[in-house]
Amino acid sequence: MIHRALFPRRPMPHGVAAGYEAARAKFFFDDVHARLVAFLAEHGLDAEAVEYALRLRHGPNGLTRRFQVMLTLCEVRSAYDGAFVQRERAAGRAWAGAPWMALRAAWKLARGMYLMRTHRLDSILHV
Repeated sequence: MIHRALFPRRPMPHGVAAGYEAARAKFFFDDVHARLVAFLAEHGLDAEAVEYALRLRHGPNGLTRRFQVMLTLCEVRSAYDGAFVQRERAAGRAWAGAPWMALRAAWKLARGMYLMRTHRLDSILHV
């Protein structure tokens, strides 16, 4: 679910899944956010939007750390190179895309806050 939220059109390679499972067993075995992750996966909710709202409301949290672990595991793989490294000049595209990215961020925040409220996700975390 976390890989799909970060890289929606890419299948997750086996090595990434194994690395994430190892990290999860080591770092997230007794994390209160495990229930939240399970709820998001079970209900097919937008994990990226919830993470954004949760991070802005409560600061660093277990869901954010899970996203960071997944990004770290993917960043070192050549298949993900284009997602992390820009090989060509793209200043024009960056300026043209900035308003779209601002709108997307606002939409994700609004959606995340809506999901937090309608599904009472704070109660899962006891926050």
